[in-house]
Amino acid sequence: MVEPQGAPGPSSDETLRQKIHRLEKQRRSLTNTLYELEEDAADHQLVLDAIKPLEPSRRCYRLVGGVLVERTVGEVEPALKQHKALV
Repeated sequence: MVEPQGAPGPSSDETLRQKIHRLEKQRRSLTNTLYELEEDAADHQLVLDAIKPLEPSRRCYRLVGGVLVERTVGEVEPALKQHKALV
């Protein structure tokens, strides 16, 4: 069959607009993720600064997977440093 010459289809302008819209949406998503990671790193540093002067045997609490667990400063500090490095 022969298609009519004026067959409706996405114009190159419309295709380009859709691609720009998709890229802009992806950029916003990546920017939000970056801000969240920066906030997490700042929170980790805040906690590390707060526990630095404490004795390693002192009791502290950490939220792990939604569960509050009791640990010592000596156990928590290395874990926080490692997690901050991964963030």
